Amino acid sequence: MPQEFRWNAELVAQITATPWEPGKATRLESSTLKYRGLYITERMIDTHGPTMDCKKCSTGLGQHSAACRQRFEQIQADLLQEKLEEEEARNRKKGERAAEEQTERDRQTASSSKVGT
Repeated sequence: MPQEFRWNAELVAQITATPWEPGKATRLESSTLKYRGLYITERMIDTHGPTMDCKKCSTGLGQHSAACRQRFEQIQADLLQEKLEEEEARNRKKGERAAEEQTERDRQTASSSKVGT
């Protein structure tokens, strides 16, 4: 591909958002977005077990039933909630540890300033 068609510096300079830093990106209206549904993998079925009365889970043929999709979506939502709670707990512990360390440094600073006077 010729060099002049590879990059346009002016267009690159106009980029204001990236996937990891949305910045001022415009949001699409929710009416234009279409939820495609959860893709239920063999691994998910192996991990959580097949859904009763789901043809796809039991035979591998056809589509997953509505009850099956709802079950796996709930499982995924529960797993996500658990991850969020674990992360919040880790962040709380980090904050508590940092506060304890700061308190200890303050005590050491205070005791060393008393010794010097």
